[in-house]
Amino acid sequence: MPELPETELIAEKLRSAALNKRLEDIAFKGGRGNEQEEALASALARLQGCRITDVARYGTFLFLEFEEQGILSLNLAGEVDVQLQRGRLDLPEHNALLLRCQGGFQLLLSAPNLVARVRLLDEEADVDYLTKLGPDPLLDSEVATHLAPALGRRRTHVRAALMQDNLVAGIGPTWADEILFQSRIRPDRLVPELTPQERERLLKNLPKVLDRAVRCQAKPNLLPQNFLTRHRHDDQLCPICGGPLETLEGGSKGALFCPKCQV
Repeated sequence: MPELPETELIAEKLRSAALNKRLEDIAFKGGRGNEQEEALASALARLQGCRITDVARYGTFLFLEFEEQGILSLNLAGEVDVQLQRGRLDLPEHNALLLRCQGGFQLLLSAPNLVARVRLLDEEADVDYLTKLGPDPLLDSEVATHLAPALGRRRTHVRAALMQDNLVAGIGPTWADEILFQSRIRPDRLVPELTPQERERLLKNLPKVLDRAVRCQAKPNLLPQNFLTRHRHDDQLCPICGGPLETLEGGSKGALFCPKCQV
């Protein structure tokens, strides 16, 4: 499941391998066979043979601009499988989108209800869904300043707030847990209960964690030793105190944290 750092890495690979290349083949397979899927398949077919003139990203949205044919918007949040490689990829039977560029580089997306994640935008397209996104921590150098007032209005658990796209774009469960661990804040704390010092620490660590994740290719074994994510699927021990990590249920279901180091 790509989150913001993983989506940034995908965008970087696409810029390197596909920018200014022509789309040699595009294939879309829906799962329902309805008119919406047929219309999307017809629209996507127009992109074949067109050159990719720009690759952009905001949150977990990818944007591929095609000469004179608009912009392909891909939402990678949630249950999405993404494959990027040279050489042929086998297209799943349903819910899949394959883009094959000059040089053999391919992007394959598969997800339930994929049609809701793929849009071909032109000058008259409705992009209201993009205006509702919060700031992107990898693009906004003043993200802490911009987030502070919006965070103050939240009344939910702090982990849930971090994963709301209208607060901050692109953060999912893995990196929300890491941000909270580095900030020494329990995931089930309510936002109004945070002290001014805790809020400041949280907003300072948010872009730092995501930037480090990108620089480490979002690979757990490349992250610093004091990162929680290194231990998520390994020893399940806190890298600070050495105690066992725990998983929360309830409002912060699935959150991984250290009961000793996070308060």
